[in-house]
Amino acid sequence: MNKKSTNIGRYISIDGGANGLAPLNMLSEIFGRLRFDLDQDDELIPAQFVDMIIGTGVGGLVAILLGRLCMTPTQAIESYSKLSSAIVTTVASTVDQVQRETNTSRFKEAFDQLLRDAGHDPGSLFQTRNGKSNGCKTVICVMNQANMSYCQLIRSYRSRSAPGPEYTITQVALASIASPDAYAP
Repeated sequence: MNKKSTNIGRYISIDGGANGLAPLNMLSEIFGRLRFDLDQDDELIPAQFVDMIIGTGVGGLVAILLGRLCMTPTQAIESYSKLSSAIVTTVASTVDQVQRETNTSRFKEAFDQLLRDAGHDPGSLFQTRNGKSNGCKTVICVMNQANMSYCQLIRSYRSRSAPGPEYTITQVALASIASPDAYAP
């Protein structure tokens, strides 16, 4: 029997939804158990244990906190809780362009403050020079209102198949949670 060594990788995939606290609480439990099993004193950073974190919608926002910003689950829960008041989850059918622009501005200001509080420059690019943040790649799935049948991947690393434009972390966070009915393009 020929035994080949294969490394299939370790991934966390976080689906969108109305609330990012559910996946964060589950990941906190999982990494808390791993911390116990490894007999570690400090809380574990998921980005140091997985190869990639991928998310869409609010799950994309969670992926940014854990993957690109290398937060612990507790830090991500605290950051998400502070940010949640700036996230529009329900949309009235009468939201006009002015309200969408207000929603966008409010989220951007709150997320930029989150970055500053976490020690990051709000102008930092999502794609890193080496493509990794403490060993973890981060991918955000977004859809364009003009073509809802195609998912665009925004990566924290360079890719041969799609080098992609340079976006700031804030722009990617907004793209992840943006609903055309709630946020300005």
